Amino acid sequence: MRQQTQFQPPESLSSGYQIRERNGVWQVSFSVRGEKQQRYSLGTRDRAEADRLAYARWVHACMLVQNGQSLSQQGFSDVAEEFIATIEKDVQQGRKAEYHLKDDPRRIRRYFAAYFGDRQIKAISARDIDGY
Repeated sequence: MRQQTQFQPPESLSSGYQIRERNGVWQVSFSVRGEKQQRYSLGTRDRAEADRLAYARWVHACMLVQNGQSLSQQGFSDVAEEFIATIEKDVQQGRKAEYHLKDDPRRIRRYFAAYFGDRQIKAISARDIDGY
């Protein structure tokens, strides 16, 4: 049988996680570079199950951050403004043409941000996008 190695993110990404019991239910907490500390109830009283769930939650969070996604609950408008800042940086560094700086922010704010507003990114579904 092949032995699986456990996921280990780069040291700069995370220093691991801790689990604690509170009122009989296990919880996990961890910090990932660039994000606020995360705390979640694991919803179980079984220590072995808590260990498995904590590890899965931590790995998922590390993978999201490593792929450029945020763990926090962000509204669409916040993400749109971050994207506009990225466009501005790309134009300044010569990776994008000047017209992107003129056209894209205006379109993003007028159409996309106006439609989706401050709705949470994670709450926007494919049906919402189709409705747009």
